[in-house]
Amino acid sequence: MLVNLFPRRLNFARASILVAILGLVILPWNLYDNAAVIQYFLGGLGAMLGPFFGIIAADFWIVRKGRINVPDLYTESPSGTYFYSNGINWKAMAAFVPATLAALAVAFIPFLQSASAFSWFFGAIISVVLYCMIETRRGSFENVSGEAIAVESGSPHAVEGFTEIPETACST
Repeated sequence: MLVNLFPRRLNFARASILVAILGLVILPWNLYDNAAVIQYFLGGLGAMLGPFFGIIAADFWIVRKGRINVPDLYTESPSGTYFYSNGINWKAMAAFVPATLAALAVAFIPFLQSASAFSWFFGAIISVVLYCMIETRRGSFENVSGEAIAVESGSPHAVEGFTEIPETACST
């Protein structure tokens, strides 16, 4: 992920070294000597993962109605279904940030301690509502199979032991 954030300055090797150094500097194994730190870490992690789930679920099930264009997942073409500005879906970010802040508030504010176990759900629900309000793409989304870009079963690049799923098993 660091390589994607700073592609001109970092390659895989440099990013690996940087992460290893940062891991040694923060000494994460010392943080987990305290049960409260573990509780805060897991609460924060849950509060941040809820909005991710909510946005992904809302985009797939509500906005796109379960349709996926497999070849467009692997293209960088500006006309692709999943092409975003500099690789960032700003509408999703606009839903993610406030939902995450709300979920983190539920997880960590002492006044809301009785609801802190549900911060994941708060984040997920808030992000679904926000993303559906923000996302205005009402175009027709196509359900396109990835068969056109798949490796043929007789090809030397085919995965051994892989069996194709019959077309009728995947259709809805």
